[in-house]
Amino acid sequence: LAGSEYPGFGPFIRSTRRRPGDEHTTWRGDVFENGDSVLLEIGAAYRKYQAPMGRLVYVGSAPVIAEEAAELAIRGMQSIVNAIQPGVTVGHVYDAWHGIAEEAGLGDYHRHHCGYLVGIGFPPSWTGGSAVTGIRRSGDLVLRAGMALHLHSWFTETGRGDYFISNTALLTDTGCEILTNRSPETLQIR
Repeated sequence: LAGSEYPGFGPFIRSTRRRPGDEHTTWRGDVFENGDSVLLEIGAAYRKYQAPMGRLVYVGSAPVIAEEAAELAIRGMQSIVNAIQPGVTVGHVYDAWHGIAEEAGLGDYHRHHCGYLVGIGFPPSWTGGSAVTGIRRSGDLVLRAGMALHLHSWFTETGRGDYFISNTALLTDTGCEILTNRSPETLQIR
């Protein structure tokens, strides 16, 4: 966040003990305990261009089952990045992410999206408007070079542990460039 101007949204730092699947809810003074999962989603801005990123981390030690969810989420993020090319639809990108769920035997698991467009944004939004232009199942929006996207790979409440990763990316003429920190492996905070 060094050098950031006031971001358009958040930050979101909250325990997921009671609501692991809820994204943008506020914290309530929860005291974190060993093994708790904590949603960290923060943004930075430069000249109002927004760059959000997020992780689900565990306080102290992560449950062993969380490693499977982390593996799925990381593979899901890579599938999203690999699918994003100029000229493809957002539905194609969603299908690439969902393919990871299907490979893991989670074909019935769906999210409302696996990312959305970002850019110039003003509080209370990273998206630059009142509507979210999402990477959704069956979406027909065609991606073009120069678009900025907040990419998500969520696996929560699947019975296989919980993990979430998000990054901001830029679509170039040759593919997807991650603009935020690319190390998703951090599962634990002390």
